[in-house]
Amino acid sequence: TLGEKLLEHLKSWEDPKRIMEQRIWKPGKEPQVAAATIELFEFLPSTKSTDFVEKLIQATIRLEQVLPLYKNYSSVASPYRTPLARYLCRYPELTMSFFLAEQRLTNDSLNELMQDLLRSKDAQILRDYISR
Repeated sequence: TLGEKLLEHLKSWEDPKRIMEQRIWKPGKEPQVAAATIELFEFLPSTKSTDFVEKLIQATIRLEQVLPLYKNYSSVASPYRTPLARYLCRYPELTMSFFLAEQRLTNDSLNELMQDLLRSKDAQILRDYISR
């Protein structure tokens, strides 16, 4: 699927040294390209599987782990969370089922991500879903 191909493409950004050596984009702009790729997920056909939600969340976490290796970025100011939030708002039930699954409740990186996403101005649909 196109979604799977985009996820595969995002893996390239997990190797900042290789991406920066290619000099395709202006230095410091490379993560913005990955963020724009994540934005595309919002426009893909619907899915009913938590599998794809999980894959995009895990890809975002991996991208954030290497973000400080790019010029002018830190994991605190991730360019990936806004487009991720917009995508996840399409699937509030799948998203919250993923984050609130018992085996994930003790995962600090997932909990931090969920809390940050819920604070995002782009996550009103997720907040509405959990407040029901």
